[in-house]
Amino acid sequence: MGQKIGEMFENVDDPEQATNKIAQGVFAYYDSENFLKYLTVKRKNMVLMTSSENNTKERNLHIMKDCVVNIPISIGFHKNSPLKPLADVTYDV
Repeated sequence: MGQKIGEMFENVDDPEQATNKIAQGVFAYYDSENFLKYLTVKRKNMVLMTSSENNTKERNLHIMKDCVVNIPISIGFHKNSPLKPLADVTYDV
């Protein structure tokens, strides 16, 4: 299952292009929650400024609280780094 999802990943450098695809219902965007909130507000403002009513079949953007795809993240430190004890915190998801 994970490999099939990985094969469909697409790198999009333009967040506005990504939000347009999301609104059309053909795309999902993986980023930090704060950045996704920013994109949601930015898109709502753009829609409000360009039209008085939404005549298209575009959807509102929704930020999921649960991760659909678990992507492990690792951080590397130099040997005897003073920062290592600060990062030795485990989070149970």
